[in-house]
Amino acid sequence: MKAFTLLEIVIVIAVLGILLSAIFGVLASSRKDWQSASEQIDRQQDARKAVDRITWELKSSNPSWNVNATLYNISINSAGDQVDFFVPIFDTNNQITTLRAVRYYVGGLNNAQLLRKEGSIESIIANNIDNVAGQKPFFTFGNTNNTIVDIKIPIIKNNAIFVLESQSNLRNRQANLTEGVIIENILEQ
Repeated sequence: MKAFTLLEIVIVIAVLGILLSAIFGVLASSRKDWQSASEQIDRQQDARKAVDRITWELKSSNPSWNVNATLYNISINSAGDQVDFFVPIFDTNNQITTLRAVRYYVGGLNNAQLLRKEGSIESIIANNIDNVAGQKPFFTFGNTNNTIVDIKIPIIKNNAIFVLESQSNLRNRQANLTEGVIIENILEQ
C-alpha cells in the first residue's frame, strides 16, 4: 500500500490554492467589468429617455403661441443650457384649453443634471451631464424662424463623453387658439 507524504499533500494544497485564487481573480474582474458596462448602459438609456422626452414635448409646442394678441415664445437662454416653452393641454374634443410653461435646464447636483420644471415641480431627467464649456450649448434653434430646436446632451461615462443629439421640428405651428385658452406660466426662478 502506497501513501502520500505530508510534503506531497502540502504541494497539492498550494497548487490548488494558486489555481483557486486565479479563478476568483478572473471572476472578480469579470464582475467589475460587467457592473461598469451595466452602469454605462443605464446612463445611455437615461440620456436617450431624456432626449426623447424633450423632443416629444417640443414637437407639441409652437414657436410663438398667440393668445389674445400676446405671444408665448420658445426661448433659449444665451448659455444654451435652458429652454422654456409652452405645451398644449387638450380637452375631450381635442381642443387646446391650456398652455402650460415647461423648462428644461442643466443644473442640480454639481451642475451635472438635466432638470425639468413645470410650475414649482422640478424633476431630474438625467444625471452625469457634462457641463464644461466645450460641450455647450445644449439647446439651439436649428433655423432662423425658430421652428426647429437642436438638442445635444453630453453624458460622462468612465471619464469619456458621449453626446446624444436630436432635432425637434415644432408641429403645432398652424394651431389656432381660442380666446378662452388659459396660460399657466408659473415658472419660479
